[in-house]
Amino acid sequence: ILQDKGFQVNPAFLPVNTAKLKVNQVVGTVPKAGQEEPQGTVIQLQVATGNVVVPDVTGLSCDQATAKMKQKTLVATCQDAPSSTQPQGKAFGSTPAVGAVAPQNSPVTIQISSGPQQVTVPPVTGETKQDAVQALHDVGLKGTIVQAVECTDPTQNNIVSAQDPAPGTQVDQGAFVKITVL
Repeated sequence: ILQDKGFQVNPAFLPVNTAKLKVNQVVGTVPKAGQEEPQGTVIQLQVATGNVVVPDVTGLSCDQATAKMKQKTLVATCQDAPSSTQPQGKAFGSTPAVGAVAPQNSPVTIQISSGPQQVTVPPVTGETKQDAVQALHDVGLKGTIVQAVECTDPTQNNIVSAQDPAPGTQVDQGAFVKITVL
């Protein structure tokens, strides 16, 4: 059609990722259709690749995230996983990841927060303050240090005498454990 109207068509097309059209369909032209151009002008076609860019669904519910993926012609399923960044029931990631290019109608898994991951509080009573803080850090917990009255027994100086919550307790990853140090 363009050649019949006196234009030249650039053989190299511009690929466009879009959910609106199927692969190899013309999305648009450069210069844009409807503009007046002199005969002989080289027109470049923008052509659908059949791919789409995975949208960001962070913070959406499973239903909302699935609907947004469907708008992009992606087939989404939700999978529960622990997350300390999003509240329970909200999306925090996807596979393929946000911004990735995926074929239309391809599957996408949306990670939905089941809340923070639970960890077991390790026993730190009797440990040095430094070792106790490291043991808590190693399992994803934070230590809040309460310094007891000055210790008169040098063998107990900077030793953890108590902890709260107790060893074996399940808590959210990132929680604080109060350790009392002599």
